[in-house]
Amino acid sequence: MNTNKLHLKFIATTIIMLVAFNLNIEAYSYLSVSDPHNTNWNSDEGSIDEISFIITPKGIYMECLMELTLSANETDYSSSDTVEITFDFSLPTGSMITEAQLLIEDSLVNARLMEKWAATQIYENIVQRVRRDPLILYKQYDDQYYGRIYPMLGNSSRSLQIKYLVPATWTKKYASTLIPTDLLNASKVKPEKVTILVDADEDWKNPKILEIPNAIFQNYKDEKLGDVKKIEIKHNGENFSALTVGFDNPMVNGLYIQTYDIGNEGFYQMAFLPSQVMNISIPKKVAIIIDHDKELTYVSKNELFTKLENGLKEYFTDNDYFNLIYYDGSEVQYASDDWVEADDESISDIFSNLSSSTIADENKIDLLIPEAINFINDAGDEASILILSSSNHIKDKDEADEIIENLKEIMDPLPQFNIINMMEKYYYWYEIVDEYYWGNDYLYSQLAKETNGEYYTLDYYNTFSSVLTRMLQSFDGILTSFDIHTSMDEGFCYSRYNINGYGPVYLNKPILQTGKYYGSFPFEVEISALTSTGVFYSTKTYRKTLVNINDMVLEQIWGGNYLYELENSEYNFTTTNEIINTSLQYHVLSRYTAFLALEPGMSYEVPDDISQGNPEVRWSVASEFNDVMIAEDAMVDYYGGSYYGDERGQWYVEGEYSDPTDIEEYRDILSI
Repeated sequence: MNTNKLHLKFIATTIIMLVAFNLNIEAYSYLSVSDPHNTNWNSDEGSIDEISFIITPKGIYMECLMELTLSANETDYSSSDTVEITFDFSLPTGSMITEAQLLIEDSLVNARLMEKWAATQIYENIVQRVRRDPLILYKQYDDQYYGRIYPMLGNSSRSLQIKYLVPATWTKKYASTLIPTDLLNASKVKPEKVTILVDADEDWKNPKILEIPNAIFQNYKDEKLGDVKKIEIKHNGENFSALTVGFDNPMVNGLYIQTYDIGNEGFYQMAFLPSQVMNISIPKKVAIIIDHDKELTYVSKNELFTKLENGLKEYFTDNDYFNLIYYDGSEVQYASDDWVEADDESISDIFSNLSSSTIADENKIDLLIPEAINFINDAGDEASILILSSSNHIKDKDEADEIIENLKEIMDPLPQFNIINMMEKYYYWYEIVDEYYWGNDYLYSQLAKETNGEYYTLDYYNTFSSVLTRMLQSFDGILTSFDIHTSMDEGFCYSRYNINGYGPVYLNKPILQTGKYYGSFPFEVEISALTSTGVFYSTKTYRKTLVNINDMVLEQIWGGNYLYELENSEYNFTTTNEIINTSLQYHVLSRYTAFLALEPGMSYEVPDDISQGNPEVRWSVASEFNDVMIAEDAMVDYYGGSYYGDERGQWYVEGEYSDPTDIEEYRDILSI
């Protein structure tokens, strides 16, 4: 039998508005308005008139409802123009969108989750023909999303809501979530304020903005939610920095467990803090170098002071010690002549004496490092060094190597160096032995490497706040031999996902896990570890009355993690179909599904003249079809919903084909 391979070709007919060469550099937010019926594709920046967030803690995740009002303010569009809103935005790492709603007249219309191909065809048909009220929302990749709303009068606005689940950041004191205010940077006209409401039960106490610790949430009566907490935050400056909403950590003795039962089966989620459960505390002394140049970083001195002060209070105890070392414009200064006890009062006293003028905006890291080593050496203590630096003037390998050798003359072996490179502006790359570096990158990486320390640079996914948290957590040490196992008294647990990865286990970094179980309570947690003092083993048993019973969102959390695993596995027909089915089952947006909201009464069926051809084939996946055989003259139409979500074009089959029965094998993917 003669067969030809199937070849697919894409003809692009629009401009790609996003090309992500390196997603680790920055998040991408884009908001535009344009007339989709205008062939010249002119567009203008859109505006966010209003934005608010409703935060509801759901255990190891937070449920966030983002409400947006979008417009074409300060553009040339008028009431005689009918425009389409296009928006690209990022959500915090690990987020999963579970609902979308569009305000039509005075009512919110729930978007339907469906296959991306079908949703795209319906949306395009309405935009081109009917011109009535659709919203479509895609997931492009990882945490990047893309949406379109049509129509909007040029002098009007449209409102929508997007609900998503986001992994909470758990520490010893707080459970918190990042608010994605960076998307406001895409707005042509900035909103006056950001409104945040907290709808939390009694387990979640004392909501606060971690970046603004003195700001207070006020009691508020919401028409739909009832009694909630509310805060309104205004903004000054050009760029919107991150906001973090935190709550007191609800753990009891280092453990937090929730379950959701479905008969003898169910889902669970767990937060586990090793240092508290195992009752381990390792005293530490850290000399902290602050080397800040406002021209080279987006981290302000006030932000640095606030987050460092809060971080020390969070991760250091009364048995720990620290000191600050900095340059004041004339000489190196110490916050104290001796080590400072790390109790809250002493930490507050030290930072109350710091201001933006205290530390000079000069690159003096080559002076500060020897002073820190001398301080440790003179004290005769075992200690480590934390560098917070935005310097960029040591770009030569020989100069960096000479600095390290001179440091060893002061103290050998060197103390452990842990470094956060805050330089984000005005840098260039240079090459050393087939590796590329920037600014002081080579010096810092070598110091950390030689002393078994940690080294971080900043980007959108590694903000100063998140990197500082990881750094301070690491000072308490790593459990190199550790195992945690969950089970039921009469049954077992399975399909577990560790939300914060499978890397090193830090004593002061909570382990976040979701999984399934089969059987009956009690719920058991078995911990095994090898510590500096010997072997640790313990089994914790929890009766059902001691477990926080949550709603069905636990099922959605597990399903979203399973979906993430599928999306990051090898692509094939089976995997792609499983992604679509899982997305629809757990109502979590995926790369191959889309949320579509239509005006009440409109059909969610693909129009006959689009879904039928001569013969026409629907392609609902984005994979390679190199070895698939298909019927003669078959056409594959695919409008929109491409990898970046905004390309419009046509897939088609080239060549001659024989034996139409060969496609029967692929009916789950290609439907005639």
